[in-house]
Order: sequence, then C-alpha cells, then structure tokens
Amino acid sequence: MSMSNNFSQTGDVPADPMTDRGHAISQADGPAEVVDKAKERPGKSFRRAFFTVVIAHVVGSYGACVPPLLQYLSARQAPPNSSWIYAALAPVSAPTYLAVMTVADFPHYYRYLPQAWAGYTIAFVAVCLLRRKTVRVVRTVAFPIAMTLLVTALWLPRYFQENTPWHSPLEGKAAPDFSLTTLGGNTCRLSQERGHVVLIDFWATWCPPCRAELKQVISKLADDASLRQRGLRVWAVDLGQNSDEVQKFMRENHYSFDALLDPQQTSTKAFPTAGIPTTYVIGRDGSVHASFQGFDSTVDAKLRAAISAALD
Repeated sequence: MSMSNNFSQTGDVPADPMTDRGHAISQADGPAEVVDKAKERPGKSFRRAFFTVVIAHVVGSYGACVPPLLQYLSARQAPPNSSWIYAALAPVSAPTYLAVMTVADFPHYYRYLPQAWAGYTIAFVAVCLLRRKTVRVVRTVAFPIAMTLLVTALWLPRYFQENTPWHSPLEGKAAPDFSLTTLGGNTCRLSQERGHVVLIDFWATWCPPCRAELKQVISKLADDASLRQRGLRVWAVDLGQNSDEVQKFMRENHYSFDALLDPQQTSTKAFPTAGIPTTYVIGRDGSVHASFQGFDSTVDAKLRAAISAALD
C-alpha cells in the first residue's frame, strides 16, 4: 500500500515543522500574556502623545514670547525686567497671559495678542509635525489653530481702526476739566492752565509704542525751554499704574519732567481714548485743538505743527 493511502486511512496529517514551531510559541506565550501586551499598547501610545503635547506646549510658550520682544526691539526699547521673568516662566506664564488677555480684555485686544497666539501655534504645530508618529496631528493642533484664527478675526477690525486717522469727538469743543497728582506730589487741574497750551499724553510704561513716543517726542517737548516760555505745558498721564512703577521707569530712563498719575483711569472718562498712546492739544482758550492716537514716524511733525498753531 502506498504512503498516500496510509495517510488517508489513518487520518494522520504530516507534521509541519514551521506550523509546530508557531504553535509552540503561541502556547508558550499563553492567552493571558497576549492580552497583557494588547493592553500595553494604548498606554504606550498615550504616554508618547502626552509627552509630545508637553514638548509642543513648552516650545509654543517660548514662541509666544517672541512677538512682544520684537515689539520692544523695533521700538529700540529695552524690555522691562518683568518681561524676562515672564519669558523664563513661559510654559506657565504664556498660557495664563493668553487666556486672561483673550477673555478679560475682550474686545480691546492688546496690539500683539494675535501675534503671540500665532507664535505659540506655529511652534506647537512644528513640534507635532516633527513627532507626527506619536500623535494625531490634526486633532492635537486644532485648538491652538482655532484660537489663533478667532483672536485674529476679532482683532482685525481693531487693527484697521487703529490705522485709520482718528479724531476725538471733543475736537473744537471745550476740554472737560479734571485734576491729577504728579509724581512729585503736586495737584494739577486742567482749568487752571487756561492761557497755556497743554499737551496731554495718555500712556503706560508697559506699552512699547508709548515708550517710543515718550522717548522720541514727549520728553523732548517737555524739556524744550523755548516752547515752555511760549506757554506750552506737557502733561504725561500714566494710566493704571502706581507711583512706584512709574517712578522707577522715569528714573531708569533719566526723564526729568514730572509725570501725572491716574491709577483708576478716571481721566479717560472725560477724554476718549482709542487705545494708547493718545495725545490731545488743548488751546489757550481751553478748547481741544487736535487729537492723535498711536505712534509712528509722522507723529512728531504732526504734534509740533498742532502745538505751533495753538501757540500762535
């Protein structure tokens, strides 16, 4: 009888060394161990994804610090000491800052908030793309991208408003009266300046355009003895800060003129501001001759022309 008939009669199947080896391995692993390995995979993938998100967040936080620092550099101003502390603690401070500014200042967004969100998002997305094998990129980056687009959309009308020539509704009308205290402790009342031309500049130490305008324009006007003899008075009104902060800023920048303090920002109720810096020129008769918002290379000439016209 042939070998094939033997196999068919006995029902035996010839042994396959490869099949037996695979069977032996599967038996050795056992069902419990296979289940344990299956459970380990989701845990590992979660840890890798979480680690990637943490890295992306840290890098993105430092990315959010770049636009504000560039603002200071473009204005040729040294960032305040608090900015370096903020940058050092960026993984904690940046998300807090972005969240607070996005919610609390709606809709008056500070001018570089969208850029800060963009800096965070670009760095965040870059890290996720580099580690795309560990995360679902689209799902992970959806939130920062959505927030950047939202803040930018809300900020654009403000941007166009700031870049459109602004004129206060007070122009041509009698200037509202108000009084403030200077760093030196003197009380100044606007109505008592009748007969003088008063330049009122609303500013703050944390505002890069304000700092640039103060250095390049306001301080020079305040220190100009010839303009003072002709009747110019300069009121540099700091908004929302205490005397210690302003005194330190004035001392560090070697400014000799006296600043006025308005920690509660009460003066802005009388004098509308579309942001800071905002500058008013009050004539000898007590009426508002001109108003300016923001700072660029043309402000100096415009201010001097308005002051000259009011003094003549």
